Amino acid sequence: MTNSSSIPENIPFADAIEFTQDLMTKMQNNQFSESELTTLISQLVKTQDGARGFFVSYLTDDLPFADQPSPAVLQALDSAPDTVGELLIKNAVMSSAMVIHHQRQADQANANKSNQVRSRSINLIKNLTIPHLKSEATEMLNSLTNYTGKYQAFLDKWGYDAEQKEYMALTMREALS
Repeated sequence: MTNSSSIPENIPFADAIEFTQDLMTKMQNNQFSESELTTLISQLVKTQDGARGFFVSYLTDDLPFADQPSPAVLQALDSAPDTVGELLIKNAVMSSAMVIHHQRQADQANANKSNQVRSRSINLIKNLTIPHLKSEATEMLNSLTNYTGKYQAFLDKWGYDAEQKEYMALTMREALS
């Protein structure tokens, strides 16, 4: 990250991943104030590719601070409700499905990584103040349990089976609790 004061307006997905990885290293080393951090992450997550790249890095990183997001991270994510909300809901359920997938493959290491993403996603859903986030989680739960609604095409696209959908529904219930 050569210029830490701004992020390109239409940052490509791959660049957003790289930017976030660098940002997280600098966060770990306390190289940013809370306000600088909020500004940078807010700029990053205002676009779909930026938000996707942020979540790919933030939710999967081994650094433990992602388990308890700082107020700066929460404020930045709250600043982009249109990009963050739906992506976070999808990250939560997709990682849940992958936990089941990896367990079936006897790949506990990747099941643990997917469970980490699931837990972090649930934590963010519970702690963000995006007005429509809980209703998005409810919509996802409806699609998972009633096989209809806003997210049905998304679920059909990926071909999740009954066991995966059951665990995904549990994830949404946890996020809503």
